[in-house]
Amino acid sequence: MRTKVEARGPTTRVVEVELPPEVVARKLEEVYRHVAQRVTIPGFRPGRAPRRLLEAQFGPDFLYRDSQEELIEEYLPQALRELELRPVVAPQARVLQFEEGKPFIFQAEVEVLPEVEVEDYLGITVEALPEPEVTPEAIDEELDRLRWEHAVLVPKEGRAEVGDVAIVSEIVDGRRRTKGREVEWEVEENDPLLGKGVGEEALLPLGEDERAVLRIEELKRVELPPLDEAFARELGYPSLEELKAHVRTELEERLAREYTRQMKLRVLDELIDRTPLAIPERLIEASLQEDLEALKERGLPLPSEEELAEERRRRMRALKRELVLQAIKRRERLELTDEEFEAALAEEASQRGLSPQKLKGLLEREGRLEEFRRELEAERALEFLYKNAKIQGKGRRVREGGG
Repeated sequence: MRTKVEARGPTTRVVEVELPPEVVARKLEEVYRHVAQRVTIPGFRPGRAPRRLLEAQFGPDFLYRDSQEELIEEYLPQALRELELRPVVAPQARVLQFEEGKPFIFQAEVEVLPEVEVEDYLGITVEALPEPEVTPEAIDEELDRLRWEHAVLVPKEGRAEVGDVAIVSEIVDGRRRTKGREVEWEVEENDPLLGKGVGEEALLPLGEDERAVLRIEELKRVELPPLDEAFARELGYPSLEELKAHVRTELEERLAREYTRQMKLRVLDELIDRTPLAIPERLIEASLQEDLEALKERGLPLPSEEELAEERRRRMRALKRELVLQAIKRRERLELTDEEFEAALAEEASQRGLSPQKLKGLLEREGRLEEFRRELEAERALEFLYKNAKIQGKGRRVREGGG
């Protein structure tokens, strides 16, 4: 196999592959034998019909087309590995020459990620964002959330109202009826169960030509515990004031982490804006179309054109961030050692309540182990960039959560 590659722009490579005549001959013979086993020719047992007879009846293209596809499928990945090219979307191949007794020549257009070179990334100057401040309203919202977490369901009579929980059974999808299964259904605004009582049914559209009929078996209302000393003690705090103090501290820590994260991204985006980056649009479109197809299959509403445009910008920005951080990681040699990676795995496993071995096995089964490592290294590069940045105007406050 002979290969050559030509650059056409920063992210497009045209790869040409040439296979010797003997490879073509072997593949044609292999395809002929496979087809001959499936084709019935009067006077011949399966697999015994001469090739010239099959070509005379079906034309040579039926062998050529399958042979070309199989050879491209087999040798194009080998060529890409040899040339150290990693396509970001499926390459588009076209045949230049295919004839028995001659080399098979084909080309493939390959979209790759650009080679990123970062310069002047130390000492980036950005304006500080206003620092958020916890408000009494934010504390109240968090306390309400805790009350909802410890709410109980109390049976009720009458009609379903917003916020009630209906116990639903006998779900019918038009093709089968599933009995003996009950589902908790939270009643919302414009809900089909709104205003229905026990024993009544409501129609729920599921998508095109699909529907379900929900039967209410039981109605319950949500009862929140009072915000008092007893509630605080139930959560493990000596008093209500201690609970409120803890909530404030947690909110302050959460806001501080989010603030630092936003400042890190602010520094990174400043670097991105001054770094030339050509991103293959086909990569963004391919990932977007894949998600849109998934929405269609599930019968879910599709985003508007404005939402799609915003999503394209978001994905483009996310990919640029990733590429720039990878470039910094290479320049500063911030890759994790195996020992550091194992330590990070152990820390993540502890946070998830798993053993390191179990987490590692889980990531391996999901094919995400190397991705997890890249994420850790990207975070290390982002931390390096932020520590070497110059933040101006730090200390301005903004009230978070109202007020």
